Amino acid sequence: MIGSACEAGELYQAILRGEPDAAIARLVDFYDYLEIQPIGNNAFMIKKEDVSAVESEEDLKEINRRIVKLGEQFHKPVVATCDVHFMDPQDEIYRRIIMTGKGFDDADEQAPLFLRTTEEMLEEFSYLGSEKAEEVVITNPRKISDLVEKISPIRAGKFRRSSKIPTRHCVESATTARMKSTARSCRRSFPRASSES
Repeated sequence: MIGSACEAGELYQAILRGEPDAAIARLVDFYDYLEIQPIGNNAFMIKKEDVSAVESEEDLKEINRRIVKLGEQFHKPVVATCDVHFMDPQDEIYRRIIMTGKGFDDADEQAPLFLRTTEEMLEEFSYLGSEKAEEVVITNPRKISDLVEKISPIRAGKFRRSSKIPTRHCVESATTARMKSTARSCRRSFPRASSES
């Protein structure tokens, strides 16, 4: 299943650029479902001079409304997603640190990309009306979830964790084994340096 993604996705960008309806229709047709995000996620565009289509939060709401209308027009479910980058609002500090380290000028201006509760999402999309908010926050995500095959990263029956061995011990054992393996490899690669130490 392919969703239309966040503001960096093709559909959102085409809407921002004011692409013709035919181009928008081709993009919508490609996706299995369309996505909209909370206003705070995209509020950074209000300050950007190179994004003339967005001057206010109302402009961002209008883009989301347009995506909802496109979903209705082309019979595509629209899903409200958080675009989660961290679990809780206070965890933005970790993303700020990473972005600062990567040289982003706007690292101190973190969007609220935290995992919201259902109630928070319903409130966030209340401007769509209560029925539509419930559809994009609850009904459509459940429909998509029901269409997705349940998978496991480990094939059933191939892994059994013993309840007698604490998880911490397993992690420590794996770490110790990896360190010993790395040390052996270093001694083989650099025999002279290891014999001097």
